[in-house]
Amino acid sequence: MLNQTGPRDDRRQHLRFPLGLPVTLHLEGRNDAVVVEIVDIALKGVRFRAADRAPPVEQRASFGFVTSDRRTCVATGRVVRVAGGGEFVLMVERANLAFDRFVGSLAAWIKIGTKIGTKIDTQ
Repeated sequence: MLNQTGPRDDRRQHLRFPLGLPVTLHLEGRNDAVVVEIVDIALKGVRFRAADRAPPVEQRASFGFVTSDRRTCVATGRVVRVAGGGEFVLMVERANLAFDRFVGSLAAWIKIGTKIGTKIDTQ
């Protein structure tokens, strides 16, 4: 039997990349938006940290950010997991090409770092 950190318990399908980026999250059915932090990001999921409380599981939401080369990344999805400390995970159901390219560029940096012997923590 595997422990909680064993490979069978890990449901991730894509590498996660630590980010620490504040973004505005728009929750479906609400007029106000909330500022949250992207803790880490992957192609099909994003872990956020809210200052107060996380939205409930199944809540639909969208967010966006602008990259240093001025591309606007936008994604929508639904909350699939809520943890303590205001953390929650949004499964990305739709994203624009800029979002996909941004996450792909993070993966490319990991490959470059691996080739030159730099350890990069992708959790």
